[in-house]
Amino acid sequence: MSKLHIAKVVTATGIVLGCSLAACQPTQTPEKGSVISDESISSKSGGKSAEALPAQFAAVCTGTPVEAAAPYQKNSDTDRLLYAFYRPDKNDDYSFMEDYFGKSVPETWRKDQEPGAKIELVLCTTEVARELEEECEFKDKDYMLELYEVAYRVSLREAKTGEVIESTILEVSGGRCPYSHTFRKGEYVDTREGSIFRPLKRFVKPYVESDN
Repeated sequence: MSKLHIAKVVTATGIVLGCSLAACQPTQTPEKGSVISDESISSKSGGKSAEALPAQFAAVCTGTPVEAAAPYQKNSDTDRLLYAFYRPDKNDDYSFMEDYFGKSVPETWRKDQEPGAKIELVLCTTEVARELEEECEFKDKDYMLELYEVAYRVSLREAKTGEVIESTILEVSGGRCPYSHTFRKGEYVDTREGSIFRPLKRFVKPYVESDN
């Protein structure tokens, strides 16, 4: 039987609680297999039709079109479909956003939602800056939580052409100091930034939702 690792939760009043490491696990780093392939089209049996594979769409973030993707319909009776990609630095490769943020990513943005041939848009997000916003102290002064404001460069591109439809910089606050925070065993300093998904949803809404 495997041992249960315990992490500490320190509250503002100095109370120490416990939780399993599985419950306190941070977001996992992306798998190498999620990085984009240089291939753009994969033929189906007999070569009679072409299939746009989900991983190929990351190249759209650097301007490479996926010809087998669906054309972007500016006026549509149904919601447009997109894939979302992320990279923590401009020198990194784009990977699927859920490989960094897990289930926080909307289901309709994930790689397993629809075949690539139905995807019209690609959302590309890059972290460009972060600044320490606040340091949160607890009664047990051995523990410190650092809150960061993070800036992201965001662009929405048409999958079929690689052209930019809209782009902006989103700045996300780290929020306020919490009453309590979970620290992993043996660690006394942790960092936190605010969720980017609410501002991202507002950014893509005019281009994704149907006109009905």
